[in-house]
Amino acid sequence: MPFIPFAMLISVMMGRSIAGRWPQLAPENGILSTFAIVAIAGAMARFSMAYAAAIFDTTGSSSQAFRTAHQSRQIFQWLWILTSPLLLAVTGWGATVQLMLRGLGVGDNALFGIAAWIIPSILFVSILDIAWFEFEKHVRQSVAPQQPMDSGLGFWWNQFKHTWLLVLIPTFLVCGLIDLVEPLHLNEWSMPARVLLYSIAIPLGVVALPEILVFTWRAKAMSEGATRDRLEEVWTSLQVPSTSILSWSSNLRVCNAMVVGFLPWRRKLMVSDLMLKSLPMPQIEMILCHEAAHIHRGHLYLRAIPFGLSLLSLLGLRLVYESNLTLQDWVDSQPMIIGLLAIAKLTVVLWMSSRIARWTEKDADRIAVVLAKRYGLGSADHASPESNLISALQAASKGSNRKRSSWLYPSIQERCQAIQEIAT
Repeated sequence: MPFIPFAMLISVMMGRSIAGRWPQLAPENGILSTFAIVAIAGAMARFSMAYAAAIFDTTGSSSQAFRTAHQSRQIFQWLWILTSPLLLAVTGWGATVQLMLRGLGVGDNALFGIAAWIIPSILFVSILDIAWFEFEKHVRQSVAPQQPMDSGLGFWWNQFKHTWLLVLIPTFLVCGLIDLVEPLHLNEWSMPARVLLYSIAIPLGVVALPEILVFTWRAKAMSEGATRDRLEEVWTSLQVPSTSILSWSSNLRVCNAMVVGFLPWRRKLMVSDLMLKSLPMPQIEMILCHEAAHIHRGHLYLRAIPFGLSLLSLLGLRLVYESNLTLQDWVDSQPMIIGLLAIAKLTVVLWMSSRIARWTEKDADRIAVVLAKRYGLGSADHASPESNLISALQAASKGSNRKRSSWLYPSIQERCQAIQEIAT
């Protein structure tokens, strides 16, 4: 789950809500003031990347430079998430968007509204991505001048489709659905009727998620050959319910695999192009054991619990809000309190997700070793399953930020130490 764009989308919706209730804060020059703030914040982010590159030029340590750049990038993203609701309201972006929508003749259309409101955040993240690209290009040209790199636009698109696009597609689908059902006057429906509608819409969204991932990540069926035959043989021996195996195109930037889909008959295993190209088959077998462990242990459902609880609470509050006029008056008069409560709720959800994700990754590593020994996998080339899994994790971490611990996942070093403890 791309948490940064998801959190930013929540932040944008809060800004839209605040601006709608505090129109007096909106100056006439909404476009100029909004993009001035975006430009200033972007310039600060680019300066931090330049500082990281200077560290590399001085010390020659690419790992230290990447750590500094990544930390500054994350800080600027979260600062934007926390401040953009008020910034977008105060700068007058709300009034600007309303004028734009009226000029287009779409009024309160939810689809056009969220698209217009998301512009400043996407622009800000694009500046971060371009600054990151320039930093990475500087370091790579110094370390490996012969190594080819994507263009700046190609780099941005690769980042965008793996983060924002995954969130925007379902968001636009939801907004489009809202516009379609608007003439039905849902607020006049009875409570059971609205609950029934939500009960149908949510499972449909769950079923559609794997298809959205396949579309945005350009995953497709693997071409015939020995590699595909071996992967299918390994996947079958691991006794995983029917799952399609797809090749995931990352422009040779990501060495990873993942399982998506809650329904077994719609589940898909996506293997990145770089992993298929760079890892030997015993290490790929261990990665598949790791993904199979996620399925056998029910990790996919476990990771969905925080967001499921968040969604159910949101729907419940929405139903209560629509049926209680006193509550509506209070909520409409306290936008800042509601915004702070929304941020607190998002923080709790992300904290729960991080605890669950960190445990499930280590648990999947442990079960992967058990499955490999049970079915005779991942032990070729005179190496044990444990050592091949460690080698695969280390190879997957190259060029990524997963070498160190993050708020969501354990570090590769931490996971490798846990696997070594299993071996001893």
